Amino acid sequence: MNTAIVETLAGGSKAEPWILSLPPVWFLGLYEWLLGTSDPLLLELARRAVMTIAVTATATLVSYPLAYRRLMVSMVEMGSEPRNRIVRTLHAAVIRAAGRQPGAQAAAAFFTATIARVDRQRFVLAISVGLAIAWGLPGLRAYAPSAMPSPELLALPMAIMMFLTAGLRIAASLPSDVRAAWLFEVHDLSRPDARRALERTMLLLGVAPAVLISTPAYWALWGSNVALSHAVVMSALGLALVELLIWHCDGMPCGQRWTPARMDFGRRWPLHLALFLIVVWVIPRIELVLFGRPYAFVFFSAFLVVLALCVRYTSARHQIVPVYEDVDPVAGVLRLN
Repeated sequence: MNTAIVETLAGGSKAEPWILSLPPVWFLGLYEWLLGTSDPLLLELARRAVMTIAVTATATLVSYPLAYRRLMVSMVEMGSEPRNRIVRTLHAAVIRAAGRQPGAQAAAAFFTATIARVDRQRFVLAISVGLAIAWGLPGLRAYAPSAMPSPELLALPMAIMMFLTAGLRIAASLPSDVRAAWLFEVHDLSRPDARRALERTMLLLGVAPAVLISTPAYWALWGSNVALSHAVVMSALGLALVELLIWHCDGMPCGQRWTPARMDFGRRWPLHLALFLIVVWVIPRIELVLFGRPYAFVFFSAFLVVLALCVRYTSARHQIVPVYEDVDPVAGVLRLN
């Protein structure tokens, strides 16, 4: 058994009280109760485990009929507008943010509808959200009141932003329905409209939530100077990250075949890892050093903004080399049926 858990259960000098709030420790108490223990702490943990099982079972029994009814209704009303007002409002906001061009609005509408309805895209987004939560919880648990934020807390919304934007980009790369892909091959979207739609959707759904949630929290904890400065840095990093992620975007999101050759992850993973470490390790520490130096921080923020704009300019003018794959002509014809 882990030393920290033993020390905590024994009430030793190295006890960590937060360990008792972990569900696996509750079920450790339940296991010990089944073995016949009489320790009050283990019995309390066992009671928590039993209560958790009871609440989970009750929630499952109550929600299953509701979920079944919703599934049946959605099967009958397939293709109708979502009835949830919040979902409709968010969907309309994404479409308006895509611009005035009909192609960009159509791409944004198709992308948001796909990630909300298609299991493949929803699974990718669920993974990215899960990674963001798993990354963020330890940092929140380790929070302690202080005059200035720690580098780990500064890096927390940045890491969440990276997970969300990467999940959105992977979801956009996956086709929603291969059988209907011929539609976009016959009448594909222009690259500027595709980039504009994907760029603004990722900024709205991937970057904006992290900035808008972290800024008020940092304002309340450390004041407006830290909150606004960190918001500027995050916004610039988010823009640069989105532009790097859509570097190869040249068609309808969720409307093209999956081409792993473009990712070339086998050779580029060191670059991805280096970028992640720079964002979550280097930049927060630079921020922390520059918080007490206003002019230096303004220069650093301006540098990040200019860097993001340069990446955006370069990405928009990047010429994409087509990736040709051997396609069975018979299969290509059959796909039209």
